[in-house]
Amino acid sequence: MEKRLKSRFSVCLAVVFALTAAAACGRKEDKIDLGTIKGSVYKNSYFGFSVRLPDTWQIQDNETRQMLMTQGRRITAGSDKEIQESLDASALQTVNLLTAFQYPLGSAVGYNPAFLVVAERINNDARFSRGRDYLLASRSMLEKSLLKPSFGNNLLSEVLGGVSFDIMEVKLKTDRLTVQQRHYATIKKGYVLVVSISYTTERELQLLKGVLQSVKFH
Repeated sequence: MEKRLKSRFSVCLAVVFALTAAAACGRKEDKIDLGTIKGSVYKNSYFGFSVRLPDTWQIQDNETRQMLMTQGRRITAGSDKEIQESLDASALQTVNLLTAFQYPLGSAVGYNPAFLVVAERINNDARFSRGRDYLLASRSMLEKSLLKPSFGNNLLSEVLGGVSFDIMEVKLKTDRLTVQQRHYATIKKGYVLVVSISYTTERELQLLKGVLQSVKFH
């Protein structure tokens, strides 16, 4: 049971990360494409991208994705009503497009690496002209949360599938593990598109880098 909770806890941080920046935006005005999965390939026509996951990875259904988002908001906010209200408001603007784990949830493993894609509507908010603006706003929220993660000194940039993403590195220490994350953000069609990876070892990072290299924008 302890191992199961640990794997979900770290993933919750990655999911809730994309709910922290734009609580003041209005409701969604259009319905974006949630994407399709054929074999191990996820495609999204609205944002025009695809990604190939390893054949054995576990792609989560919508019900599980929503459960993780709800759990993540509760863990991050704790008893802080202000943070909870901000996260709940942002949740109305956020779509979890893809959540995948290396192993089934609840597996007896030391850590369950994760790959996520989330989109949050920003309604052409002038605060967010590029991904780094969203990352910095999210960092500010997370610094106030109960999770108390640490952050890389500098934001990085990388091209995924021909599109430039800004990157923020996050580290979360538990009693037995140090979970590392990289959050890639770019602005596309009035949304912030966030790709997040979670891992604990160099081997897991290299596996996730292979997934990132498969990202293609059309």
